[in-house]
Amino acid sequence: MEKFFAVKEKGSTVRTEVLAGLTTFMTMAYILMVNSGMFSQLEGVSYDAIYIATAISACIGTALSGLLANLPLAQASAMGSNAFFVYTVCMGFGLSYANALVLILIDGVAFIIMTVTGLRKKIFDAIPPEVRVAIPAGIGLFIALIGLESSGLVQADPATYVTLASFNLLSDAVAWKDIMPRLVTLFALTVIAVLTCKKSERLCAVGHFERCGALLSFGLHRARVLRQIFRIFEIRSLRRLRRL
Repeated sequence: MEKFFAVKEKGSTVRTEVLAGLTTFMTMAYILMVNSGMFSQLEGVSYDAIYIATAISACIGTALSGLLANLPLAQASAMGSNAFFVYTVCMGFGLSYANALVLILIDGVAFIIMTVTGLRKKIFDAIPPEVRVAIPAGIGLFIALIGLESSGLVQADPATYVTLASFNLLSDAVAWKDIMPRLVTLFALTVIAVLTCKKSERLCAVGHFERCGALLSFGLHRARVLRQIFRIFEIRSLRRLRRL
């Protein structure tokens, strides 16, 4: 593997690349659940089928990036594009799941033609550097919104679309079992923020493990805990992106 990928020539080691691969996998694993959850809201779409399709497509895309392009890039479903597909194209425009997939096929063919002719590269080079920097930040904010929603801190609102959850125990609509995971999340975020300011990259995982342990001890849903474990590894990946 070292000779095939020229690991030493690129200033890396096999151990570093294996650890980076595991870290990237744990960072991206949330896509399996989130992507399947979005598509399962459409009529006639199976959660399990989308879950398997997402995993298979990510494996094939990542393998081709490494074997054909010799690049350590992980490929997976684009969450922004998937959200546009589900909520705008299908739910907003009223297209069925099958009709929308035809548009995706046409889009894929057009993308291949643009790549072969070199037009895609010209379009990419024409994008201002500020926009390129803003795209990962936007994706990060989207992931953060998903995390805040899954923890219960952010809820849907008919007037403002999103709103902060209530902590008013005096209200009949709020119970202690609803507030507890929100408090745990706020405490974990505070710990992570403090450790991040101290530039303690590894210790930031303490905040995530602390929250996962607290959620388990209070008997909350295990799937939510798994999502938090996957996000532990996002810190290192984001640090690597900043170095690039």
